[in-house]
Amino acid sequence: MDIVPYSTLTAVVPFGEPQYTDEVVANGVHISCEPERRELLLATFESWFEDRAEVELVSSGESDKLGLGFVILEWVGSEIDQLFLDILRKDSAIIDYTTYVREEEEEGEE
Repeated sequence: MDIVPYSTLTAVVPFGEPQYTDEVVANGVHISCEPERRELLLATFESWFEDRAEVELVSSGESDKLGLGFVILEWVGSEIDQLFLDILRKDSAIIDYTTYVREEEEEGEE
């Protein structure tokens, strides 16, 4: 059973105001899904975040080993919306996800 029915996935989701941070460059999420669901998820995410300049699509495609679909999003200078993470956690279309932090490199680091 899908927690978020696909008929409502394209509706506007009331995400809160961005929680900006000076501590990191970006917070990201790597999402794995069945390959046939990737395009729908991508379109849904794009519609949800079209007015959110801090949310960027980094990449999407299929993994090399298992052929899973994936979508990578980053919140530049802000935290990932907790509601979005809650949706990922409960939606059966999402096989797995992981979050990461991209920190600013210090001068002299490679």
